[in-house]
Amino acid sequence: MANSISNKSNISQNGSVLGIDVGYSLTSHTTCFCLLSWDQNSINIDCRNTTADTASREQTLGDMVPNDTLISSVAIDGPLAHDLQIVNHYRAAEALLTLGVFRRRGKPGQTNSPVGLQLHDHATRLAQLVLSKLKEGCFSLSDSAHYEPIHEKCIVEAFPNQFLAALINDREFAGLVLNRDASDRY
Repeated sequence: MANSISNKSNISQNGSVLGIDVGYSLTSHTTCFCLLSWDQNSINIDCRNTTADTASREQTLGDMVPNDTLISSVAIDGPLAHDLQIVNHYRAAEALLTLGVFRRRGKPGQTNSPVGLQLHDHATRLAQLVLSKLKEGCFSLSDSAHYEPIHEKCIVEAFPNQFLAALINDREFAGLVLNRDASDRY
């Protein structure tokens, strides 16, 4: 109960979260940064696309996050491992999301597949980019406060499609046929 009251009181305070959709094309703008900021009067959403070029990513992130911003959390839509290690095995999280009711609601990329390894590599690079900007003093990032964090700073792995799918009642989901438009349909 105390957490609920505390969370409700935090809604009216200023805040920011950063979401990153991982892309790895060097020519197309497939990586997206989205900064969601709010205060008592307004909500601001700033989304910017870039390529996988390191300098382009650094520039985009630097341009969009004002100095002295406190970011509560960074959510990266790509596979991450503890302490931002690069791994090449099928992760327990992927196995859990392919069993039971979850198996028909979304399909996580396998970290041990060629595409999954590339996605994991770029997700990790993006997390490290955030940490390098943090170290340069460009912004602040809250410490992790959850069980078994990926990093001591609040960097989390996001899986928006699976989250949206979990919100759908089993009966409603039974007749739903999904293709690449799953998140739009959810």
